Amino acid sequence: MVLLIRINPYAYMRQLIPAYVFGFGCSSSMATLPVAVTVIHQTRKVSWSTANIAMCLGTPANLNAPALFLPTMVVFMAQVSGHRSDLTTPKIVILFFISLLGSMGTAPVPNAGLVMLLTTWKTVFPNIPLPHSFVYIVAMDFFLDRISTMVNLNGNMMVTRILASTMDQSSTEEENSYN
Repeated sequence: MVLLIRINPYAYMRQLIPAYVFGFGCSSSMATLPVAVTVIHQTRKVSWSTANIAMCLGTPANLNAPALFLPTMVVFMAQVSGHRSDLTTPKIVILFFISLLGSMGTAPVPNAGLVMLLTTWKTVFPNIPLPHSFVYIVAMDFFLDRISTMVNLNGNMMVTRILASTMDQSSTEEENSYN
């Protein structure tokens, strides 16, 4: 935000705390969508229509956390299970593309990352059964999923603010009188 629209992102993020708290509590980007749109609009920097369109399109399609979560956890499971040497360059390329697709295709609901992780593991290592280290990830998923939700929310809300600024739209008095 500093580079693109020359504003302090922390001042904007401070206004979005209710959405972060709600997202942490429910662990679902989709359930947090109405709260996030309302909080974004209440900043008076983004119009209601821009917040609705950007967040409704971004929430199911722009999930940044799975793009980080999937390769990290696949490498973790391969390392712990002793299959690190099986992670060759072609498999790393496959892992990259699966993570890219996973960032657009993972459902924005709780524990969807675990399902995507199983799919990613079987795609990268089709002949190796799921290792026992998956149990550690399931145990940590309670916190990882909540942090992932906040990462997704943050990315979508920042992009919404950048879009509103580049389109030179802000809340108007007429729009505020109808809401």
